[in-house]
Amino acid sequence: RRRHDTVHALMNRLSDLRGRMDRTLIDVDTMVAQSVTAVVASDTYDRMLERQLRQLTDDAAGLTKAHQELDRL
Repeated sequence: RRRHDTVHALMNRLSDLRGRMDRTLIDVDTMVAQSVTAVVASDTYDRMLERQLRQLTDDAAGLTKAHQELDRL
């Protein structure tokens, strides 16, 4: 019974991580598009771009950690 519960808990965790990875990839794509738009359309792009690039970097780091966790499973 414990093995069954453990396997299902791991499968649930794996499913959750995959869902978060999908959402993160969508967020990353959105941030890239917004960053490009900010550079093209705004005179104040420096602040916007800096903030968006910082968010993009954080998202990429989170995605890397999720991949590493999946590899460990």
